[in-house]
Amino acid sequence: MIDLLADARLRRFSLQGFLVLTFFVYYQTIGLPGTLHSWALILGFTFTLPTLLLRLTRNDFRVPVDYALIGFMGVVMLIGFVANYGAATFWQLQAYLLGLVTYLFVRENMPYVRFEWFSRLMIVFLSINTALMILQFWTGGFFVARTLAAGDSPYLLPSGVSDGPTKNGMLQALALSYVFARLLWLPKSSLFEKALVAFGLGALILSGSRAGLLAFMMAAIGCAVLQFATRPAGNLPRKKRSGIRMFLVVTVLLGGIVRAVIAIPDLVNSMDVNYAANVLAYKLSLGDNSDATIEEGSVDTRFSQLTHAIRRIKENPVPVIGVGFGAGSFEVSEGLNMHNSYFEFLYEMGLVSLVALIVLTVWTGRRAFQRNSAEVVVPILTCLFSVMVFMMFHDVLRGRTFWIPLGMIGSLALARNERNGARA
Repeated sequence: MIDLLADARLRRFSLQGFLVLTFFVYYQTIGLPGTLHSWALILGFTFTLPTLLLRLTRNDFRVPVDYALIGFMGVVMLIGFVANYGAATFWQLQAYLLGLVTYLFVRENMPYVRFEWFSRLMIVFLSINTALMILQFWTGGFFVARTLAAGDSPYLLPSGVSDGPTKNGMLQALALSYVFARLLWLPKSSLFEKALVAFGLGALILSGSRAGLLAFMMAAIGCAVLQFATRPAGNLPRKKRSGIRMFLVVTVLLGGIVRAVIAIPDLVNSMDVNYAANVLAYKLSLGDNSDATIEEGSVDTRFSQLTHAIRRIKENPVPVIGVGFGAGSFEVSEGLNMHNSYFEFLYEMGLVSLVALIVLTVWTGRRAFQRNSAEVVVPILTCLFSVMVFMMFHDVLRGRTFWIPLGMIGSLALARNERNGARA
């Protein structure tokens, strides 16, 4: 039985299925408690757990640094929940713990999945999602999640394969960042991938996700800066110089594209399209568009939420220094969503957990660079960075999208040098 559960193909298929469901069905479906990707995660982790337990029984076993940090955060979360019982919520605790399990699951099983397979998944997802977003913007239809997702989302703004624009903006930015980094760092790339980046960026603009746009642009800038920093000036291969020029062109065109999109409401007649276009114009003009019909208060709301949290910390700073106020406690006490993953994690899990998370991210990233070629590490690191930027504006750590690329980086951090070529 243990041999069956440890079988490489079973573990590979379980991870691949989990990744496909995460990107294409990242929402709760009708007739099923929870989400499909969460059930795939739990099922896949049961295939992984026997191997982990066997490893613990070996006399020469040493707990890796990243696993020690994951275990430490898990213990702090449980202590914080018990210490704040009644204020904290079990479902939010479960979501955080599943995030930690995601890291373990991806880190353990990524050696059985070629990174080129993940690259193909990102290209396929970006192609389908981009096409759907453009169709949704112009027609007001083609919302594939409408028949599967639970809830009553109005489906008025482009959402791709997702059930809402926020999730869609995060996933689109992640995939776009990954494909862009491949263009910049890999020695060869196809014309299709270059066109896909251009159309993908246009679709991201149409989504109206300012957090998604900022996440991609910051990730792309970081990727280009890393390219300059790791190669001597004047010694960039022609391919790399071409990639950097492409990024600069995309950056310059972004402002022009945004201004062009603002004019779309005058060019369309459908009610749904007019609504989406007006919301988009308003968001991209940062509220200065007098023709917009939608009142946007999300920025003010975010500042108000952070102010509430800061006031509570000043009134009682001891929990934050320790194990925090408990998972979900802010929403219970204030009836608000904080919309900032870092501050929410600090508030609910305490300073020690936030420090552990930072150490985990830095340690795995540094070790991955030491043990692998940049062409393998940088695309994963770029999409991870895009999620980290997105986290400044939305609650992400209770989901899977941060822990997936971090788990891949963790897998590379523990990879043997002689395996780099096989996994690239």
